[in-house]
Amino acid sequence: MGWYQTAIPPTAPQTDLSGQTIVITGANTGLGFEAALQLLRLRASNLVLGVRSIRRGEDARLRLLADAEVRSVNPAAVIKVLQLDLIDYDSVVNYLSNALLTLLLLPHLSSTPATPIHKPTITWVGSMAQGFNSLAKLPEIPPSILARFSDPRKYSALTQYPNSKMFVAMFVRALGQHLPDSNVVVNNLCPGTVDTAADDKLPFYLRIPMNLNRRLRARTVEEGARTLVFASSVAGGETHGKYIANNEISQLAAYADTANGRLFSEQLWRETLQECASVDNRVKTLKWRD
Repeated sequence: MGWYQTAIPPTAPQTDLSGQTIVITGANTGLGFEAALQLLRLRASNLVLGVRSIRRGEDARLRLLADAEVRSVNPAAVIKVLQLDLIDYDSVVNYLSNALLTLLLLPHLSSTPATPIHKPTITWVGSMAQGFNSLAKLPEIPPSILARFSDPRKYSALTQYPNSKMFVAMFVRALGQHLPDSNVVVNNLCPGTVDTAADDKLPFYLRIPMNLNRRLRARTVEEGARTLVFASSVAGGETHGKYIANNEISQLAAYADTANGRLFSEQLWRETLQECASVDNRVKTLKWRD
């Protein structure tokens, strides 16, 4: 991870998302809102905003529709607001619930016709922070990875986020390996360090260095959102199962390609499928390549 971040150019103006439906979770603020705005300006026909608060989601919807460029190039755009119930397993913003959502969407997206230039795509927001994971320090792979990293007695504010982003990268890569010939693209991107309020809820001893880092090298929200637009709506099948940084396919953190890391990843894949199937039987009907 270099100190200076590569500039992310604007999405090519000839990119045309007419006729496409896009769902964005966390779309009323920050990167999510800015990505929604950019996608509408690229003429996305239907946009679904997944938000915690309907009131804030409706406010975001009105702000998006009031944008002068959206009104000019995409006046017929339809925006719907759906609430995320944080008590509901399906809606909790974490690794497992996003895995479940991805698995349940696969059959529906597989039956969706691809356009001449783009396949149906699921994009996870990962992070370069995966490189700071603590997995290599484990004396051995735990009998249950999910139980070990869900145990509040073993929680660490310093490593939980990097570890969760390592899980994301491993899951997306495993999915690409077990579903190689899919009509659907599933990828994982890092937007880089972006000037948002994402760190405001961190403990103060973490907020201080993170805020300093953000002040010195952060991308603007507009620039950061371009990475989401690229991964979800511009990149093609070559990114299936891949990690994207700076709008390029990139390597996962080193641990993922060690012997232990590969074993950890395959166990995580199996456990994730089992856990998701215990919540929704439809997961059991999915077919995978060994």
